[in-house]
Amino acid sequence: MSQHTVACVIVHQNPALSQILEVALRQTGFEIQLTYAKTWAELETSLATAPALVFCPSDLMQQREERLLELIQQRSPDSICVKVAQRHWEPLTTRVLAVELCAISVGDADLLQQQINYLLNYSTLKTRFRQCKHLLSIAELRCQWLVDYAREPVAFVARGKHLHANVAYLSLFGFSSESEALATPLLSLISTDERQVFSTLCANAERSACPSNRLLLTLKRFDKKPFRAEIRFIPSVFRGQRCVQLHVHALVESTPPALANPWDQPVASQVKQTRASQQLQAHFQETLNLQTHTQPSLLIAEPNLLTASGTSISYRNLLASAKQGGRFKLDWWTLRNALLHPLLQSQHRSEHLILISVGDWIFKQASQFKALVKLLNSNQRLASQLILAIPMEACLTYSVLARQLFPTLKRSGVRLALDQVNTVNATLLAQIKQLKLDFIRLAPELAQAIVGQQTVSQPLHHLIQTFAHANLLVIIDGVRDINSLNLLCLTSATYLQGDILNKFNGQTSL
Repeated sequence: MSQHTVACVIVHQNPALSQILEVALRQTGFEIQLTYAKTWAELETSLATAPALVFCPSDLMQQREERLLELIQQRSPDSICVKVAQRHWEPLTTRVLAVELCAISVGDADLLQQQINYLLNYSTLKTRFRQCKHLLSIAELRCQWLVDYAREPVAFVARGKHLHANVAYLSLFGFSSESEALATPLLSLISTDERQVFSTLCANAERSACPSNRLLLTLKRFDKKPFRAEIRFIPSVFRGQRCVQLHVHALVESTPPALANPWDQPVASQVKQTRASQQLQAHFQETLNLQTHTQPSLLIAEPNLLTASGTSISYRNLLASAKQGGRFKLDWWTLRNALLHPLLQSQHRSEHLILISVGDWIFKQASQFKALVKLLNSNQRLASQLILAIPMEACLTYSVLARQLFPTLKRSGVRLALDQVNTVNATLLAQIKQLKLDFIRLAPELAQAIVGQQTVSQPLHHLIQTFAHANLLVIIDGVRDINSLNLLCLTSATYLQGDILNKFNGQTSL
C-alpha cells in the first residue's frame, strides 16, 4: 500500500453514482482522503487541498463544463478532472483550459476498478515528478548561490563556453566583466599542448554524474600570462542546462603591482610627505543591487590605511581622524585611484558606477575645487561613471554655494549624491530637486538600529519611501547582519551597503 495519502473530490449529485465511486476508491491500494462537494462553494473549498482527482457526473459536465474547468484551473491546475458516465469513456489525452480531462464508465465494475487504479497511479507519479522538479530547482539555486559567494574561482561551463563565473574567477583570469568572460572561448585559457586533455575530461564530466579527479594544468590569464593551477570538474545544472562546475585553485598567485604611495607623489604643492611608513590601500566595496534590471552595479570607494606594524585602519576611522587638509588628500587619492579602476579603463563602457565620498572642502577651498573640476573635465568619459557624495550637513550649510558649484561639477558628467542623510522634510526635498541630485545615501546609524528587530522601523521606512517616490536612488549604508539584509531587501531602496556584504574579503579593520 502507498504511504502517501491521495486526495480526491466527488461532486455529489447522484448518491448511487457517488457510492459506486467511493467503493472503487476504497478497494485500491492507496490511502484515500475523500471529500464530497454539493455546492460550488464547497467545491472551491475542496480544491484548496489540491486534490489529485476531481470526479464529476457527465450530465453536469455537459451543462457546466467551462465553469468547472475554469474553477479547477484557478484553484488546483494540477488536478485531473474525471467525467463519470454509465457507458462512455475518453482517454487521458484531452486538455481544456490547461486542465487534464478524461472520462470513465461505471457500467462494468472490473473495468471501473482498472481505470481508478490507473488514474491514481498516474496522479501519484505526476505529483512526485512535480516535487522532483521543485527540489531540483531549489538545489540549482542553492548551487549557484554557493558558487557566487565562494572564495575559490568557480565557473559554470558547457560545450567549451562559459555560462557564468563568480568574482574570484573573473579576478583570477583578469576579466573586467562577466560579459567579457562569456565572450571568451574556454580553450583560449588553456595551454595549447594540454587542451586535448582538458576537453576530454570536461566532456566526460558533462555527460556523466561523477566528478573528475584533481588535475594539474597550465592556464593562461586574459592577458596571456601563464600560471599553474589545480582544476576539477563537477557535474552540475545551471538554469535548467546540464553543465560542469570548473573549480580552479591557482598554485602560484601573481603579485599585483604595488600602488604608488600618495605621500611620495603629492597632488598639490601644499601636500607633504608625512606618513612615509604608512600606505593607503585601495578598496572598492560592491553593494547589493536590488534593482538589477534597471540600475547598473555600484562600487563604493573606501580605502584603508596599512600602518608599519601591519594594522589596517578602516576608512571610517580615517575620516574621523582626518583634519581639513588630510581629508582633501584622502579624497583626492581615492578619486585618482577610482579613475584608474579596471572597470573604467576598459575600452567598452562598463555597466558599473563608483561612489566616492568627499568632504566640505569643495565649499571652502576654491583652488582645490578648481583642481577637481579640471581633473573631471579632462576625463569626462570616466567621470560619467563616478558619483560624488557630499555630506547633507555641508550642503545645507553652504546651500548658496552648492547652487553655484554643483552645475559646474555636473557638466563634467559626474553624478552627485547627498550623503549621511538621516531626515527628510519639504525643505530638503526642494533643495535636492533644485540641486538636481541623483542619489541619496542614508546615515549608517539608521540601518544599524534595526539589528535584531523583526521589521524595518517606521522612520526608516518613511525615509526610503519618500525618497523613492521623489525618483531618487536610495543607498542604505550600515547593513550588519543577515536579518537586516533580508528586511531591507523588501523596501524600495536601490542599493545596500555594509559589513555583511564584505565578510568574505578577509580584512580586519581597526
